[in-house]
Amino acid sequence: MKSLSTENSELTDQLEGGGKQTHEIEKLRRKLEADNEELKNTLEETETLLTMEENKTSKLVGSVIVSYSHVLMLLLRKVIVTC
Repeated sequence: MKSLSTENSELTDQLEGGGKQTHEIEKLRRKLEADNEELKNTLEETETLLTMEENKTSKLVGSVIVSYSHVLMLLLRKVIVTC
C-alpha cells in the first residue's frame, strides 16, 4: 500500500502537470485566435481587391463592346456606300 506521503506527492505532481497543460492550452488558444483574426483581415483585403479587379474588368469589357460597335458601324457604312 502506498504511503500517504507518496500518494500526496503523486497527486501534487499531477496537479502541477495539469496546470502546465492548462497554461499551454491557453497559450495555444490565444495564438489560434490571433491567427484567425489575421486570416479574417487577409480575406477582407482579398475580397476588396477582387471587387476592384472585377470593376476594372467590367469597364474594360464595356470599352471593348463600345469599340466593337463603332467598328461594326464603320464597316456597315462602307458596305452601304459601296453598294
